[in-house]
Amino acid sequence: MDRDYDILMELKEIEERFGVKSSKFSGALLAETVKSHLENEGFKVSNRDVFIQGIKNELDLLILKPNARSISNLCYDVNEVLAVLELKKRGAIGYQTRINVKNLFDTIVEMNSNIRCVYLTLTERKTYTFRVSEEELGHAVFELFPREKGIFNFEKFAHGFGVWNKFVSFLTQ
Repeated sequence: MDRDYDILMELKEIEERFGVKSSKFSGALLAETVKSHLENEGFKVSNRDVFIQGIKNELDLLILKPNARSISNLCYDVNEVLAVLELKKRGAIGYQTRINVKNLFDTIVEMNSNIRCVYLTLTERKTYTFRVSEEELGHAVFELFPREKGIFNFEKFAHGFGVWNKFVSFLTQ
């Protein structure tokens, strides 16, 4: 199954139905879509925009241990978390934001070295100067649809690149 492409088409269809451009809506939609597809893969996934006890930063999604319990569906004990996901529709973020994500991921791993921290983006231009890299972040980075240049064109992709399967495999290792 080509899950990359399914996710892409699902996002496109829902954004078109929404009818207006909104980065907040796009971000929320991406989180809900990734959550749904991860649950279909058998993962227990938190709601979006949650917290780990002792960390002040909001986190996009958490992959949880099967019996994990939350406080008000909002906060989790660090020992019940398997992975932390930072999600972006387009992967370009400023230098200081990249440093903040790296520091956040490093802090989480210091609290529990078994947690996998992942930066997942729908798309980014391969040659973009501010593209997030594993080397810079020090944690896993997955781009579902890396592109050569120009504006992202949904119709250009007849299939995905298999990155979703690599991402899921990484989470299950």
